[in-house]
Amino acid sequence: MGITQEMVSAAETYLLAKVLEEAVEPVVTQYSKEVLEKYQFKASSKWDEFDELKGSVILDPKLTYLLSEDDWAIYSAETFKARDLSGLKVSRPDNCPYLEAKNHRVIAENALIDAVAKHPKLGNLQRHLLTLDERAKLLEESKCPK
Repeated sequence: MGITQEMVSAAETYLLAKVLEEAVEPVVTQYSKEVLEKYQFKASSKWDEFDELKGSVILDPKLTYLLSEDDWAIYSAETFKARDLSGLKVSRPDNCPYLEAKNHRVIAENALIDAVAKHPKLGNLQRHLLTLDERAKLLEESKCPK
């Protein structure tokens, strides 16, 4: 058994999903940072027990979980406006285009792993048993057949 059409299709879908994610991420990051810079939200008081967070301004979109519910509501509304102005599309109004793109990539990764797992040289490969490093290595090797 060599490379099958299922494997090729899965690899193409994965590559397209990865390209989409890589295209969307900087746009979402940029407008998210702009909203945070504009509003200068501080970490919620529920984080005050951590000295390094107490009163700190949140400028990193990856730290928005530190926002109060009121600030989160403003942040969400503003990022949704920015998303719409940027022309990014989502399947539901409350979704983030980057998270949707990332989810599509993970689904495509799973399909690719499942497709290449059928190759006899890979034995009894099961994606749910792979470490993150093994998963990344398999995906990298699956892109370019040797």
